[in-house]
Amino acid sequence: MADEMASPWLTLRPSQQNRVRVMAFSLQEFQYGYNRLRTLMSSETPASPIRRFYQNALHERCANYYLVRGDHKLLPYLRALGLDQHVNRVREILSRRFGSSTFGRVFRLMRDKGLVHSDYDHHGLRSDLLALVPDALTPNRILEYERLSRELLDDTAALADELFARFPEALSTMRVKWPSESRGGEWERETASDETRES
Repeated sequence: MADEMASPWLTLRPSQQNRVRVMAFSLQEFQYGYNRLRTLMSSETPASPIRRFYQNALHERCANYYLVRGDHKLLPYLRALGLDQHVNRVREILSRRFGSSTFGRVFRLMRDKGLVHSDYDHHGLRSDLLALVPDALTPNRILEYERLSRELLDDTAALADELFARFPEALSTMRVKWPSESRGGEWERETASDETRES
């Protein structure tokens, strides 16, 4: 009975608790930015610099959470924490058909060519986008992209509340080891010996 009543936080190793804190703070920042963007949408035009800044920052962070390859992506950690519902929602959104491709592939292309590796000339982005989805720039496709983007941003912003509801202890301290300070590796590969080497 005592085990059943134990907080999920106490089932995590110290290195895992640290990772939950880092994720929670990152998602808290994302949630703030998204709420700010929603406020701006009622007062600023889509072309306004402040609105574009928030939109681009949130899109880049979403791509980093879910699409960019690496050992520290969000979805495997969320599944290990039992947040399968969010993982499944995100994967369903990213896998939706978008013309001749998927929304996830187009979202990643927009991040890669439009934000991170931009050559400051959108002709290349336009060419790559049309090669992937020939009708990508039609009004209906643009509206569809905006709708799917909002769904992804909505779900990601809500994840902060889900994580804090499950692990309220994540707010108990601001002292965390950032990923550059900690040993990496897949969640499942972490061992007690890893923690010994960290100490």
